[in-house]
Amino acid sequence: MILATWGVHLRVARCFIDNLIAKKYHREFVIGSVAPDCGYGVKDSFGEFTPPPKITHWSPSGMKRDCRYNDFQKEYLNDKSNADYWFYLGYYVHLLTDIMWSVTMYMPTRVKYAEEYKKNPEFLKVIKKDWNDIDVWHLRSLTYHPTFDILKNAGEIKDYLPYYEHNQLTKQVKFIVDYYESYSSNTDREFEYTQKEDIQNFVECSCELLYKVLKEKELI
Repeated sequence: MILATWGVHLRVARCFIDNLIAKKYHREFVIGSVAPDCGYGVKDSFGEFTPPPKITHWSPSGMKRDCRYNDFQKEYLNDKSNADYWFYLGYYVHLLTDIMWSVTMYMPTRVKYAEEYKKNPEFLKVIKKDWNDIDVWHLRSLTYHPTFDILKNAGEIKDYLPYYEHNQLTKQVKFIVDYYESYSSNTDREFEYTQKEDIQNFVECSCELLYKVLKEKELI
């Protein structure tokens, strides 16, 4: 299962907290926007996560095309007056963003670099190096980054979902913050496989499409 990066999810979340979501719910929404990626495991590995992505991303087959985001909506998106709703909405936005990422960002690399993938079973890690470096470049280029600041100051996070261990969200959100704050690779370089503009275009298009979906479903 190929997922958008944490940085991309934070950029999408910012579109919503800047324009659509009441400030009192920003914390819940932003935490929800990274919560599906809070399984225990090695980042960018092809190994096991606990719980596995097919659970956290509501896709029993492990394929994005089978994501049961409608089931998630029916179970959790019912009461806008409850602060928890906005955590679940962030989670829902994450699920939809990953589907779009898989189709528009990942799958084209499978076509364009088919030979490289054939020669190197772990070529995706080469692609992801660009994605991760662009994330960090973008974060460090900002003088104000409200979504990341929310994660930094999240403190203890309640146990919103039954498939995560007690305090797992708290631990893994801290892990995400530590990952970006300790990132040491050179991000001031030319990017070979994905350009900064590609990521920016994805974020802008995704935000526009997500807004339409959420409005049509009367979720915002």
